[in-house]
Amino acid sequence: MKKTILIYGSFGAIVAFEILVVKMIGHLKSEDILLYLIPVNAIFLGVAICLDSFGLFCLVLACISFKGLCRVEIGIITFNPYIIGINGLIIFTIYKTFLKKYRYGFTSTDFIIILICFTFLTSTIISETLIDSGFLAFHSIFIPVVSYYVIKGIITTSDEYKAAIFFFIGGITVFGCFAIIEFAVTLQRVYLFSLPPVSIATMYVPTLIYLFYARWWRRFIGFICFIILSLAFLSAMSRVYILSMLISPALYVAIRRGKALILMFLMLISTLILTLLLASSPYIFKNIKISKQTNKTLMRVADMDYWKNTIYGRSLSYLDGLSDFERSPFFGVGIHKGENYSTNHNFHIEWLEFGGIFGYILYSSLFLIHFKIAMTKAKSDVFVAINLMIIFIILCNSLGNGFMHGTMPYIGFIFMGFNEARIKLLSSSVEPETDASAQTNLAVS
Repeated sequence: MKKTILIYGSFGAIVAFEILVVKMIGHLKSEDILLYLIPVNAIFLGVAICLDSFGLFCLVLACISFKGLCRVEIGIITFNPYIIGINGLIIFTIYKTFLKKYRYGFTSTDFIIILICFTFLTSTIISETLIDSGFLAFHSIFIPVVSYYVIKGIITTSDEYKAAIFFFIGGITVFGCFAIIEFAVTLQRVYLFSLPPVSIATMYVPTLIYLFYARWWRRFIGFICFIILSLAFLSAMSRVYILSMLISPALYVAIRRGKALILMFLMLISTLILTLLLASSPYIFKNIKISKQTNKTLMRVADMDYWKNTIYGRSLSYLDGLSDFERSPFFGVGIHKGENYSTNHNFHIEWLEFGGIFGYILYSSLFLIHFKIAMTKAKSDVFVAINLMIIFIILCNSLGNGFMHGTMPYIGFIFMGFNEARIKLLSSSVEPETDASAQTNLAVS
């Protein structure tokens, strides 16, 4: 740990100083300087990765919630500590896999992800608004997929798996402290560090699920983290996430009993039918106008008129997405930014609009295949079950918020990567050491 702090503390101090200088000299001159600073920092980062790759990985996970800070954008590419770190690690992962002959464990999940990347990124290249489309593709596909492959490739032991999860929880707990302070000052829904509330809530979900269902909340530090994260989670006022967390015990039992694939299949089918019904009859939920201030207060959770207005607004946007789908039904119109939103606030519409029938089948297959691969292991391993529940809940929320923007694709692919890494450990010749108390107390007969 001391080695990690020394190496990356020094690198972070250098980068922080460079960012300060860039901010001081202004936007016009900064891009020229960055062209020189980026390759120099890439060399520094490469040396650091060679000295302590797993330490960087843990620190990168810890700072994901702060990706809105220290951010510089050039064209379609965003530079922040998380993106710089994860891109450095993918180079190391490729080197370890192909040159050091590390057994990566390629599965059908990996194959589907590659097809998704090829399909959606190819259609994006021909977009009429290439800059906006490229920016969305960078954050909705490229960086999340890179995160997936890094996590699957870099974790080689059970201890490394737990350490990575601990750093992830620790970083978001620190973020949660800032969120609680912000809520105490404003008494309104928290927008923090350039992140909207739904993106913030998405990061809290996996931390709370791990702390609760792995029984880490029984330890003193785990209990403190659980209290902080619970309060921070409520300050985000995310309605679907709150409902999902309330029914999470039932989801957990179903997954531990080997029903994960059935659960995912029923959710995809039922929500697709619901989405099409809402798109065909949006005026059912038309209601009186609600003040914008309601969106920032507890009334957004308690006021049923606000719920109706939200469904009405979402349904109208579904019509726009389906119109784009009709223009190119087989391969979609490519990732692009909407007039009033970054992407459509429904994952079914997103996949149909951006990728057509082919893209929709690929994305649906990704989740179904991953759940099929993991469902047997989930019966005996608490961490696999937790990861499946996290992915499922995020996708449930994406029914009303979309999956291809914000932190939703990040967290979704990150925990798919954790799950693939965990399954690979369980399938290896030496069974990984597990949290005995979690396994014993939470086993489902």
